[in-house]
Amino acid sequence: MKFYHFTAKEYLPRILASGLSRGDVPKTPKKSKNAVWLTTDIDASGHGLSEARELTYVEKLLSGIPPEEPARFPDKRAIRIEVDIDLNDPALRKWDRWATANNVPRSWRRRLESLGGGRGKAVTWWLYFGTIPSERLVAYDIPTGLLLHDCISTPLLPEAA
Repeated sequence: MKFYHFTAKEYLPRILASGLSRGDVPKTPKKSKNAVWLTTDIDASGHGLSEARELTYVEKLLSGIPPEEPARFPDKRAIRIEVDIDLNDPALRKWDRWATANNVPRSWRRRLESLGGGRGKAVTWWLYFGTIPSERLVAYDIPTGLLLHDCISTPLLPEAA
């Protein structure tokens, strides 16, 4: 099945070298688990992914960054990576089923889904508990403008002859 992972351009070299393996999945406000976030939604908008912007004075203080030091959030919608994963892969889990089975409190699930575009977006979310090797990445898109449908698709693997 076709899935998409959205990420910042700064992360692409590491992903191409070692695959997709990182992602913060908050189980509660203070506990999280590592998994790769995937979606069946081709569009990054509305999923709660950060846009590139400078950190505010308060954000720097909360992060332990000196206020005079330049710091910014990466644009986690800049790159769209397409992966093909078998639905029977034991590392693949549907977000809502996993969250319910792993006792993510209902109020916390609602909060995460609200921040991520609501239930309409959340039904497209999947988690991958493991590493998706770079050889399994089908393609990645680098937007030429602000809209993802204006992307230039670049295959990661040579096309079969």
